[in-house]
Amino acid sequence: MASINKYRYRYHYRVELCHRVSLSSSSQHNNFWRILGPNRFQSGIHLIRRYHSTNNHSWKQPNGINTSVNVLNSLTNTKVPLITQSPDKRGLTWYSCGPTVYDHSHLGHARTYVSLDIVQRIISQYFGFPITHVMGITDIDDKIINKSNESKQQVSQITREYEESFFSDMKALNVRSPTVITRVTEHIPEIIAFIQEIIKNGYGYASEDGSVWFDVIRYGEKYGRLQNFSKANDEESGPGKRNSCDFSLWKARKNNEKL
Repeated sequence: MASINKYRYRYHYRVELCHRVSLSSSSQHNNFWRILGPNRFQSGIHLIRRYHSTNNHSWKQPNGINTSVNVLNSLTNTKVPLITQSPDKRGLTWYSCGPTVYDHSHLGHARTYVSLDIVQRIISQYFGFPITHVMGITDIDDKIINKSNESKQQVSQITREYEESFFSDMKALNVRSPTVITRVTEHIPEIIAFIQEIIKNGYGYASEDGSVWFDVIRYGEKYGRLQNFSKANDEESGPGKRNSCDFSLWKARKNNEKL
């Protein structure tokens, strides 16, 4: 029974994924799976997630070049044209959030980046749109600082070790490397300027300890409408935090932190 269910799911996986990218012939179907590679399903990573949202949010198609590729719009839960504003009319730019490098990768990382790689391969290798993929690495964080204090290692030693470990794992999964890697510590001035602009626009505030928070309530119903989730954020606490759903944009330095 387990074997039957496995192959039944494999069939459903292939049919639904092909349906989403509008494959119209058997030759297209075979070429599509050749691009993805023979071991994608065996990796245990499921690309397709079912969406049961019944939202009625409106969406206005942006100006640009229609690629003739349809993608799922998570705001409206409908398929819409993929629009590019690239000067060469073919290339796409793609930003993805990379890992916070305080420990080794886990199955959640594998699921996320294998899925991302599958979609990028479909767009670039099957449909022929080159992608410039920028990945952001979080290399300064409370967990990283705590690990530094516990291990008596420099923050840079820890982040370098686990970033290399992450990309080694991705290579083992046949996930292609991003075009550009950006690290938080390399863009602190830009981040400060960006946060200052958020405060200026009324959507951020400083608390008594010097931390800066994003005011989710002030931002209104626009926040979080791309997915169904609870706005509560009880994981982050601090003096002067106005709403439970607010999240930190900048953490004040603690007395025991040595950087």
